[in-house]
Amino acid sequence: MIRSKLHIIMLSAGLLWVLPLELQAQFYFGRNKIQYQEFEWQMMETPHFQVYYYTDEEQLARAAAYWAEEAFVDYEQKFNHTLNRMVPLVIYSNDIHFQQTNTIPMFLPEAVAGFFEFVKGRVVLPSNGSLADFKRVVRHELVHVFMHSKINSAGRDMGIWEQRAPPLWFTEGLAEWWAEGWDSQAEMVIRDAVLHDYLVPLEKLTLGGAGFLLYKEGQSFIRFFEANYGTDRVRLLMEQFYFHETFDDLMEAVTGDPFKEISQRWRLSLKQAAAGSLARQDIPAITTEPLTRKGANVSPCLYLDHEGRTHLVYLSTRDGYTSVYEQVLGRPGEKLLLRGERSPGLESLHFLRSGMSINKNGTLAFVAKSYERDRIKLIDLGSKKELGEFKHPQLITIRSPSWSPDGNVVVFSAQNTGGQSDLYSWEVAGQQAVQLTDDFYHDQDPDFSHDGSAIVFSSDRGQPTVDAGQNLFVYHLASKQIRQLTGGKCRDRHPRWSEHSPATVRFVSDRGGTPNVWELDIAQYQEIDPQAVALTDLHTGAVDFVALQDDSLLVNTFENYGFQLQMAATQAAEITEPLTPPSVAQAWRPPGLTGQAIDKPRPYKLKYSLDLAQTAIAYDPIFGMLGGVQLAL
Repeated sequence: MIRSKLHIIMLSAGLLWVLPLELQAQFYFGRNKIQYQEFEWQMMETPHFQVYYYTDEEQLARAAAYWAEEAFVDYEQKFNHTLNRMVPLVIYSNDIHFQQTNTIPMFLPEAVAGFFEFVKGRVVLPSNGSLADFKRVVRHELVHVFMHSKINSAGRDMGIWEQRAPPLWFTEGLAEWWAEGWDSQAEMVIRDAVLHDYLVPLEKLTLGGAGFLLYKEGQSFIRFFEANYGTDRVRLLMEQFYFHETFDDLMEAVTGDPFKEISQRWRLSLKQAAAGSLARQDIPAITTEPLTRKGANVSPCLYLDHEGRTHLVYLSTRDGYTSVYEQVLGRPGEKLLLRGERSPGLESLHFLRSGMSINKNGTLAFVAKSYERDRIKLIDLGSKKELGEFKHPQLITIRSPSWSPDGNVVVFSAQNTGGQSDLYSWEVAGQQAVQLTDDFYHDQDPDFSHDGSAIVFSSDRGQPTVDAGQNLFVYHLASKQIRQLTGGKCRDRHPRWSEHSPATVRFVSDRGGTPNVWELDIAQYQEIDPQAVALTDLHTGAVDFVALQDDSLLVNTFENYGFQLQMAATQAAEITEPLTPPSVAQAWRPPGLTGQAIDKPRPYKLKYSLDLAQTAIAYDPIFGMLGGVQLAL
């Protein structure tokens, strides 16, 4: 119904592969919002924005200002509307700082990537280390700003001051579509929803509780609607919003077609597209052997015990929290290895955001949020004792630690206080980390070669634009030189050196439409093989994997709106793709404000403004009529 209660805060969750299964599965009762840092806030102004940031993240704030002004020009045309006030942007350099924000009182789950709050009109954004993701969130939240302004300006012109909001699938779907278009994550989720028949009709109220699916269904429908009716009809839905009692009536008035009929045509188009893909692709439940069935299970890693048995260790949400579980391959059942998210030392295990690694001695390296920053924890899997940890005052978030072949060094990616994401190596015998890369690119998912001389990793370096994709690179430790392995506007993630071939790298890529496991042969890390070969061709996708000794694959699949671990035979699919990478010289650079007016940054000064004013009247049998007013600043 169109008469829905106004949403005070518009949360935007689920960038990258972070799905709301995390939000639905975790319990937040009893958690406190703690502010560990006192930030020295600064403020800079552009023609349309007031950007608030702390001193360490000035480069990130300038990038946000640039992209906000760029989006402003784009959205003025798309909405046929402009804003009559300055928009405050509050920038945090990482998720951990963002969770401490006092712009709203409630606790923010880890998967929330930013929000727009309607009372003061502020947009609050963190960076996860990827400037491409950061740019998308800036654009996403500004869609909310423009939509809120456009709809309520039309209402005020009609003399209506009681604000209403469109259905949430429309507001989030439009923000997703106009911010980034269509992407492999949306394709994966929608394909799965169609395949397993849990796509919720947009006209049903139950969609409001569908979590992340609501975002992707809305994104898919707006894509279909705009292609069939045009962008001008999207604007009309907002301009005529207050003319109609229900959203169904509004749709029919704008398009001339009943909303139910439009929705049916949209769902039919999805089934037709899925049928074409299914004609050549596999379904995980049919072609793989399941290892897990309960909860959501991710970040697999393996180790051999003294008896030669292969143990699988992974993160799971089967009990409502993210914990570490273990099972022996070939034997039924699993056991809890480590309870997560019950104590300040293990406040978060970063579900779907960080991997784990086990060395030859059976020591598990994983990342946990502990108080004001992340730490790498080391656990002996035999005795279950903690062997040590790594933390650094300048490194706030840490992701995906990976052991060297000799089991003495851990390589990982991390964000510093300014939000920059780089690769680091930590020699476990000491407490000092060596910084391997030092730039604004998003370097992640490192993995040592078998001789320990090189590290393969995923990065957005070498791309011609900030949002063009992620490819694979090799860092040579002796020469400190970086060589590019793959190219293209796709997401190449989670590279692993093959167990049996030192010149073969396997990785997850969405270059086929949804993420699957691919293989690339290289010659001594020098020459690029002209073809990458798909090892899996799953309809809904494989988001991670690990190879076994017999060269078979253990894949982390997305199916039936969940993540499960399954065994899959290594069999090259009939899909290959040339991999001629672009010149690194064409790589993008952080945007400046060339041609944009910006004032000199200055320290933030505290200012008060009115949040709430309300009155009350009562009658007392002794004192008579009573009245009062409450103000909130």
